[in-house]
This record gives sequence, structure tokens and C-alpha cells, in this order.
Amino acid sequence: MNPKIRFNTLVLFLAISLIACSSKKEYNVKQDTLPVPTQSQLNLKESDYEQHDVNPGPIDPATYIYDVVETMPQFPGGQEKMLEFIAKNLKYPAIANESCVQGRTIVRFIVTKKGKLQNFVVVRSLDPAFDKEAIRVLKLMPRWIPGKQNGVDVNVYFTLPVSFKLE
Repeated sequence: MNPKIRFNTLVLFLAISLIACSSKKEYNVKQDTLPVPTQSQLNLKESDYEQHDVNPGPIDPATYIYDVVETMPQFPGGQEKMLEFIAKNLKYPAIANESCVQGRTIVRFIVTKKGKLQNFVVVRSLDPAFDKEAIRVLKLMPRWIPGKQNGVDVNVYFTLPVSFKLE
């Protein structure tokens, strides 16, 4: 390549690089932080803040469903009796018997303040046939001892794994 063409190409490249670098805005921002837009940049009015109440008020224990409470709900007789109940009533789905599937279905439900189990939701599915069987067995369970918060019976979410094993 001709040295004059090489020199002109190099000068052109440097000129483009300088123009590109000088047009960028630089911010003195700490790592992992971004510039925060102001209220006027977001076009927010004072009334926009009033629509979102930060403090919704007191919790109604009659309708609130807790995730964790001082005394969690339990099956009458404890966990050992619950496992016996599940083992006695759980039937391995006939459809899945041919495929030799084993595993665990995880079900979340509410233990009401009266100890009734309701609102079953499969959190982790093994197979629809296994999910249906797990919920069927949970619906057969007797009333539980309800959870307590501040000495009062309350509604509590409970998550339970139901295991399926071939014997």
C-alpha cells in the first residue's frame, strides 16, 4: 500500500475517533449507580403521589393470610401422623405407573383460623396426574390445629411437598 494513502487513512481514523470521543457526555457516577431523574423530568405532579398510599392502614386479622406466624399450623398429632396419613391415603397414579415416574409435587394451601384446608395451588408440578392425586389426599385431611399470631388463631399459607415413590 502506498505510504501516502496509509498516512491519510491514519489521519482520517484519528479525526473520526476524536470527534466521536468529544461528542460523548461524561458523568462522574459511582459504580452501580445511575443518575436519578427529577420530579419535573418525570412530569409528575404532587397529586400523583397521593394516589399511592404508602401506609394502607391496620391489617384485618380476620381476612389477612400470613406467610409466617408465631405458632405455625399443624396436623393433629404432628408431622409424623401427617406423614402416616399421606402414606396411607396416597395412591400412585395408574397412568404414571407405566412410565416409572418418581418425584415430588409441592402444594401450597391456606390453613384457615378454624383449621380448614382450602385454596390448593400446585407450586411445583411433577405431572398433572400426580398433582391431582396430591390435592385429593390433602382434601381428605382432617382439620388442622390453626396457626396463632399474638395468641389469636389466624389464616396461614402452608407449603407441603408430597413425594411419590415406586415400591
